[in-house]
Amino acid sequence: MASAYSIRKGMARVLEGIMKYRQTLRPSLLEEFKKVALGPSPEGLLLTCVDSRVVASRLTQAVPGQLFIVRNPGNLVPPYEYYKDNSLVGSECAALELACSRNNVPMIAVFGHSDCKAMNLLYKIRNEISTPSNTPLEQWLKVHAQGTVEQFKKLESSGDYKCKLIFASAQHHEDDFEAYIDPNNEFKHSDKLSQVNTLEQLRHFLSYPFLRERLNRKELQVHALWTDIYRGELRRWYRRMSRIKSSLICIVIIILVVIITNTTARTSLSKRQQSTRIDQRIDCYPEAESRFSGYSKESCLARNCVFDDGAGPGVMQCYLSPNYGYILQGSAEQLNNGLKLRLKRNSAVSSMFQEPIENVILEVQHYTNDIIRVKLYDADNKRFEVPIPLASASNQVSSPQYEFSYSSDSSRDNILSFSIKRRLDNAILFDTSLGGLVLNNQFLQIVTRLQSPHVYGFGENNHDTLKHNVQEKKTWGIFARDQGTNWDTNSNHYGSHPFYLVMEQLMNSNGAPTGRMHGVLLVNSNAMDYSFEKTPSLTIRTIGGILDFFVFLGPTPEQVVQQYTWLVGRTILPPYWSLGFQLSRWAYSNITHMKNIVQRNRDAGIPLDVQYADIDYMDAAKDFTIDPVNFKGLKEYFAQLNSEGVRTIVILDPATIDDQAYYRPTIEGIRDDVFIKYDDGQTVMKGSCWPGDVFFPDFFTKRAQDWWSRLIKDFHSVNVSFDGLWIDMNEPALFDTNEPIPWNWMDTGSNYTLKCSQNQWDDPPYRTKAGFRWDQKLNRPGRLSDRTLCMTAVQGEIDPETNKPKYRHYDVHNLYGWSQTKPTLDVMREITGKRSLVLPRSTFIGSGQWSGHWLGDNEATWHEMKRSLIGMVEFNWFGIPLNGADICGFDKTPSEEMCIRWMQVGAFYPFSRNHNIWKTPDQDPAAWSASAVSIMVTTLHIRYTLLPYYYTLFYKAHTTGSTVIRPLFHEYPTDKTTLDIFLQFLIGPHIMIAPVTDDGARQVQVYIPSSHWYNYYSGARIPSQKQFITLSAPLDTIPVLLRGGAIIPTQEFANNTRYSREKPFGLTIVLNADGNAEGDLFYDDGESIDSIGSRTYYSASFKWSTTENQLIMNVIENNYPHMSNLILDTLTIYGLDYVPTTFNVNDRQIQPKARPNTQIVDVIGLSLSMSGSHTLTWTATGSSVIEPPPAVLTEPKYRVDCFPDPGATSNACEARGCTWNVISDSSYPSCYVPKEKGGYGQNDSAIQLTEAVTSYSLSRLSTKPVHTRANSNYRAHSMEPISNVKQLVTTRANEFSIYGEDIDHLNVQVSVSGTDMIRLTIRDADRQRYEVPVPIRWHASLPPSSVKSKIKFEMTKTRNGQSGFRVKRTDTQAIIFDTTYFAEGFIYDDKYLQFITTIPSRNVYGFGENTHPTFRHVLQNSARYGVFARDQPPQGKNENLYGTQPFYMTIEEDGQTFGVLIFNSNAQDYKLDEFEDNQSMLTYRTLGGILDIIFFAGPRPEDVIRQYQTVIGNPYMPPYWALGFQLCRYGYDTLDNMRAAMQRTLDGNIPLDVLYGDIDYFRNQLDFTWDPVRFKGLPEYVDWLHTKGMRFITILDPAIDSEEPNYDVFADGQKDDIWIKWPANKNLQFNETKNRNMVGYVWPIGKTVFPDYFYPPAKEWWKNQILIYYGKLKFDGLWIDMK
Repeated sequence: MASAYSIRKGMARVLEGIMKYRQTLRPSLLEEFKKVALGPSPEGLLLTCVDSRVVASRLTQAVPGQLFIVRNPGNLVPPYEYYKDNSLVGSECAALELACSRNNVPMIAVFGHSDCKAMNLLYKIRNEISTPSNTPLEQWLKVHAQGTVEQFKKLESSGDYKCKLIFASAQHHEDDFEAYIDPNNEFKHSDKLSQVNTLEQLRHFLSYPFLRERLNRKELQVHALWTDIYRGELRRWYRRMSRIKSSLICIVIIILVVIITNTTARTSLSKRQQSTRIDQRIDCYPEAESRFSGYSKESCLARNCVFDDGAGPGVMQCYLSPNYGYILQGSAEQLNNGLKLRLKRNSAVSSMFQEPIENVILEVQHYTNDIIRVKLYDADNKRFEVPIPLASASNQVSSPQYEFSYSSDSSRDNILSFSIKRRLDNAILFDTSLGGLVLNNQFLQIVTRLQSPHVYGFGENNHDTLKHNVQEKKTWGIFARDQGTNWDTNSNHYGSHPFYLVMEQLMNSNGAPTGRMHGVLLVNSNAMDYSFEKTPSLTIRTIGGILDFFVFLGPTPEQVVQQYTWLVGRTILPPYWSLGFQLSRWAYSNITHMKNIVQRNRDAGIPLDVQYADIDYMDAAKDFTIDPVNFKGLKEYFAQLNSEGVRTIVILDPATIDDQAYYRPTIEGIRDDVFIKYDDGQTVMKGSCWPGDVFFPDFFTKRAQDWWSRLIKDFHSVNVSFDGLWIDMNEPALFDTNEPIPWNWMDTGSNYTLKCSQNQWDDPPYRTKAGFRWDQKLNRPGRLSDRTLCMTAVQGEIDPETNKPKYRHYDVHNLYGWSQTKPTLDVMREITGKRSLVLPRSTFIGSGQWSGHWLGDNEATWHEMKRSLIGMVEFNWFGIPLNGADICGFDKTPSEEMCIRWMQVGAFYPFSRNHNIWKTPDQDPAAWSASAVSIMVTTLHIRYTLLPYYYTLFYKAHTTGSTVIRPLFHEYPTDKTTLDIFLQFLIGPHIMIAPVTDDGARQVQVYIPSSHWYNYYSGARIPSQKQFITLSAPLDTIPVLLRGGAIIPTQEFANNTRYSREKPFGLTIVLNADGNAEGDLFYDDGESIDSIGSRTYYSASFKWSTTENQLIMNVIENNYPHMSNLILDTLTIYGLDYVPTTFNVNDRQIQPKARPNTQIVDVIGLSLSMSGSHTLTWTATGSSVIEPPPAVLTEPKYRVDCFPDPGATSNACEARGCTWNVISDSSYPSCYVPKEKGGYGQNDSAIQLTEAVTSYSLSRLSTKPVHTRANSNYRAHSMEPISNVKQLVTTRANEFSIYGEDIDHLNVQVSVSGTDMIRLTIRDADRQRYEVPVPIRWHASLPPSSVKSKIKFEMTKTRNGQSGFRVKRTDTQAIIFDTTYFAEGFIYDDKYLQFITTIPSRNVYGFGENTHPTFRHVLQNSARYGVFARDQPPQGKNENLYGTQPFYMTIEEDGQTFGVLIFNSNAQDYKLDEFEDNQSMLTYRTLGGILDIIFFAGPRPEDVIRQYQTVIGNPYMPPYWALGFQLCRYGYDTLDNMRAAMQRTLDGNIPLDVLYGDIDYFRNQLDFTWDPVRFKGLPEYVDWLHTKGMRFITILDPAIDSEEPNYDVFADGQKDDIWIKWPANKNLQFNETKNRNMVGYVWPIGKTVFPDYFYPPAKEWWKNQILIYYGKLKFDGLWIDMK
């Protein structure tokens, strides 16, 4: 142990070392401290070396994700038993508590006595020890900082906590820097004492439950550093070295002061203001972007804000003082389910604007277990509060999800902040600790940290992504104004919805979502705006009322919306007809034009449920009038439409013309005092709109509501009947307020505009983004009153306390449309006695309980189409799910492609209406080409089929508040990728739409979040999950996907809902991974006002269980009498692994059918009453009946050729039992096999030979015609004409044969090999046939039970009983091979075998060897290709070449790949053609053998090849030299020429590995020879090549000269009789050869014979001849040609 003197001496040297290091060796340390002073370093680390108050201050300003190091908390805190009240815990531990509980900040607590130890940890965390400098300190760190964690194992178990301590431990002497002054480690340390000391500190630390709990939740990390100074020695050191210690501390403080002084470039900042981090500044001049804002340093300071002269780009220059805010007065007052805090403004900082609110009440109300309310309002003066009805708070809140807390910041004048956190995980949802709370008469601001950057909502304004980009630092206005969605960017629109949602994130996870979401509503109707900062934080500013917040805890996205709509009002249950397609346009010009458009759409098959009349139906744009010339007869026409099932809706605007002499609505309105007035209470405020000078009714008064109701009733009864009202221009919208003249003055004859005086309401101190956003465009300061009424107007009933109207338009402007909506719905329901529909343009919180909403004036651009998807989702959040955009765009003219694509996506909008502006061409569906109309009709058919599903979703929205349209993250809230997706959306939880929203696109990138999803059209299961895939989207297709696990109710299509509601129902059953599905249906008469309250509705649930083989339909409510007249008739099933044989219900059996060309199974003809419960069961044995696509039955291109040989005539055709029908297109056969003939039928059930091999027995269904000519066949190619007279015959109905040698009985064996391969072998059941004698490796075995096969085989049949062979994938259900559609074309003749299969893609490769022009086979107008080995060079278009490779590979649409080997060696051919639905078909023929087909599942191309090679054998491994360059020619003629060619190759620096000898080096072209003259010395030359590292390959042909004298090669073979021979009974050369050898002529001069290599002596002969030849010529390889 060191003596006291040594310690004193050592500490002096420590001090010296520190100063030397800091001043000389490490000047960059100043930069480190500078980073500390000004904010965290880039790594997010904060080193605290000074006063505890600084630590606490910095920690309370921490942001999630920031890492903190706090030194030595254990030394400063006694054990817990001394201070059991957490509030008394002092110093850094208090900072720990604040940081953890309020900001969820990860913490490192450093135990030790030196700030330098913390610096050491800083370096360690930054991994600087991996690249140390040359200073002794870095050298020491390199050696020692790895730590001795083993010494702390006992510490890891010292507490009763679950989480192990994370030790970043290092041995230290008295100070880190002692290593610098004592590099030889002369001082001895005492680890034991240090360890005990540290253990005690840790135990004290963990004695605090709140810290231990956070450690368990991994919110704390504890790093232990220890010193060898034990406690006794520390006391001695303290007594003797107090002066040195004081000096050290003083020096450290001085250094910090110097650093701070050096970094104070901002002369305007006070010491307190300097501590405000740059990224935590709060904007004090948000309107600075406007050139009319007057922004300057002076104007900033005039607002009593802080101005940063040195602010760089992107740095906030004018910001709020950090101690701006309110201070708690007294203690909290407890309320029932809440509390009340009294606050007083901090007078130390002057107000931003005039009229600050000095005394404020902060009232907290535990509204429900899931909702908390926080109100901030003036304690002294009553202020405007939004007069909308809200659901009452719960009386008992026993288990709140939330926790409200508040605190005062002593470092900022005790400014109060509050937070709301989720109890479940302590996520802080609302946190005002950044400051920025400003409450003035006309400026109210609050700033909250955001728990994550995943923020959604706020409206109504345009933005180009669903999720807000908090990095943009933009400001968005919320203020109702007649500004379309196409108004530039960052524009406020028609309504006000200050409601936002946040998907919460896991801490330190790079934004990974927890899956929990919360929402926040500000109930305030004044003009406002909101901004985001990168912190991330949100600033909300409003210019009136109070701050009244509701926080919805969810935790799921759907629950947030449900809680929100519970509070503000559930959405309407819309009338059923309003879900149908709707047609409108502004400017039909006259009733004839309207009639023509309606008729042409109905004639084109466009369904139509609602026809609109825009303002052009009015007389001079005046409400409650009809143009007597252009729209004469409108009443009668609308009545006619109604009788035909078409509903009608007319438009009404609130603007009422100033005609006080003749116009009844105005006369009565003046009389009844219904119009909005100036603030004098006497003068009616007049503006300009469509009819000219106009007044606006004040719907906040009952007299105006009565006036409005009376006019609508009279108009409906006298002028025209209508089923709903479209109330437009109700922001309220005026033309050119504050401008000299209105834009339409020439139409109205009036140049009057409303001009608002300069006053505090129209020109408030802060104009909000809705005002200054348009400064540039207006070339003047924008005003709130632009395009609307003056803000000074007064509204509402007379307040008895003030004897003045209750409201000022300044406060209720955003409520105008809201105030008009309910009175309008009330009168419509009174008139019709039915549910009706009101469609307002301007909406507010809660509008959805009375209305739908169209998204307003857009334009025909692809950009606007994309924006519509954002608006559609947002209004579902806002509680108005019945919404949609104007399809094809309101303004401008769309292209046909754009309108097709927009009609496709618009067909799935909840509110689906095609509408456009005046002075543009018609864009209704029937206005386009016939092909475009066909596409639109197809998509609308889908919509109408799904209407029961939509209606059920609206029922749930109406009763529980759920959404109808939702983003993907509603269903997949923990999948981070879904958070940014909006170009695909969900209808309810089960249907995904991925529209094409780009010009010319024919495919879309679609994110698949999970399994199982199915292609709506094909039934194919998407094999991907959690990844993007490319889906084909030709112009006639909008990608639609169905989610596994759903049962979706449907109803057959009709041209409008009056008739579709009478059609049979269906169920679309989409199976999940377990083979199960569930769903439900709500149904009523579709228009009663309160069918739910009166329980006059129908509801049923549906449940499918594959394991139990049953579908249960359970009727829950059956109080809609008409349901007994309707039936459930169809099931449409996705995801079946097999097709059941029959469905059983009510003692009936119904046979399912696989939908042609898809993996969809249909059950048709159930005829089950909807009024009763039913249970359906099924059996799974037998073959499935497959129906072909209609085109296969009708189109000539799908005929199966019955006369593949030439010479077809009608008589010869009919003699084969086929049909003769000549058509103009000669490429299609005139003689073809009828669908009902041909093929084979299954005799009995399958026999399981082994667990992996199944056998089927088939018999031919047709009989052979008596008159079949066996010699007129495909093999003969006879050109001899057949006499129609001599051959005039008839065949019986069941007679059919092409060549008369059909095999009657077949044995089919299907064997499985593992997960990837299936073999289909079809043999003659009665006699053995030739089979390919090439050995292959096939091991029939099932995969392990835990592994699912990738493909499977199914036996199918047609309606005629013909068997088909089908192979399909088990994951996507894609059918990769299927002969069913052409079962009549399956022919198994003795010398003519044929099958025709469909292929699920047009990407087909392989088959050979032949010439084809492209790598991927051409399918359109394709040729037939032969596969037969022949010496034919590749010169023709479709020549068969040298080899036989009957193997093809197909890449499917989803990218999966499969291969097929047809293991047959006879002469064969194939033809590939296009098939329906982007598929292809293969016709394969062979002249013998058997059909032996092997399928390889892939799914990648490389997988297919590997699987193929496991069967046929792996490729030969060539010698390395064979990969080098090789030189060859036929025609060297002499050895000299061969040498010269080789030499010039080498001289040209061309590498050469192999030289060849072709037949020209032979003597007389005889195998195993060389010409003794021309190639004299060849063996010696080959030997020389070998010395140079080169090789020689010689050619050999199998043709052997039989006439060359003294030719031992032939003589040896003749002796063993090895040559290929003629059949014994058919030797055409006997007279020539006098033996059975088959001779021919090839390269040798004489007649040649060919060895029979299937004969063993021939193989031996060939081997011997090669060995003999090698003894003469040392070749390295053989080139065997002509074989």
